[in-house]
Amino acid sequence: LNSGDCSSETGELLVGAGVWTGQQLELVGVASVDNCAFGGFQLPGYQNGNSIVYKVWKASENEVYSAEATYAAGTGTWGELLTAATIEPIYSITQNIVLEPYQINGFSFNVVADDMSVLNTLGQVDILVAADDAGAYFVPGFNVDQIGQVDVFEGYAAFLAGPESQVISISGSPSALGPITCNAFQTNSMPFLPQECMSTDDVFAGYEDDILVVQNDAGGFYVPSFGVMSLTEMCPGDSYSVFLNGANDIEYTYPSGDMARSSASFA
Repeated sequence: LNSGDCSSETGELLVGAGVWTGQQLELVGVASVDNCAFGGFQLPGYQNGNSIVYKVWKASENEVYSAEATYAAGTGTWGELLTAATIEPIYSITQNIVLEPYQINGFSFNVVADDMSVLNTLGQVDILVAADDAGAYFVPGFNVDQIGQVDVFEGYAAFLAGPESQVISISGSPSALGPITCNAFQTNSMPFLPQECMSTDDVFAGYEDDILVVQNDAGGFYVPSFGVMSLTEMCPGDSYSVFLNGANDIEYTYPSGDMARSSASFA
């Protein structure tokens, strides 16, 4: 991402774009340059071996949508001689979140619906109490709703009122991958925003020194300083308790790419 220095900043970057007019669209991607080993500097662009990520901007709605690619040539990896693909925008995605009885469920949303009110989301199931990491509560039995609007950049915890598993189902557009703010000196409820499960060490690659402990609601842990990773995978629908190592807050954005299996249904 960086330009003119050797700071090696990485992330998602637009490296090629075009306007589709109903005909075949030919795009050229801009590659990164790294001359730091020769006393030079770096220039931004794609890196060979990284996955190509497609997005579609719909002018009539002024909205950006994720897209799926079907390849006639190439594998969807930067650095290949030729890539030919058919692109299908994902205008709607459905997320189903299963909550279990007799336990505190950590959960989160990675879909943005037209109505993200508590009544349209958490109100679908019989909840005894739900809360975010800032101390706002939803207790429908006592008409308490301090949350108001569900935020995809927040994780939540809930305890069900009934003895059966229950499902929250929402449809909308895929959420952005961040940024998520994790605060120092508190337990953060961190949402999972990608549409695919990811290995925990891939999620926090480059942040190992910032993380003290990560925990899910099933008792899995990730403690990088001690090499502990019983929490091997992070998935959509879950939220994770994160405590930072240090006095500084961090802004976190999930990496994009093809690092795991799909766990979402597209419509």
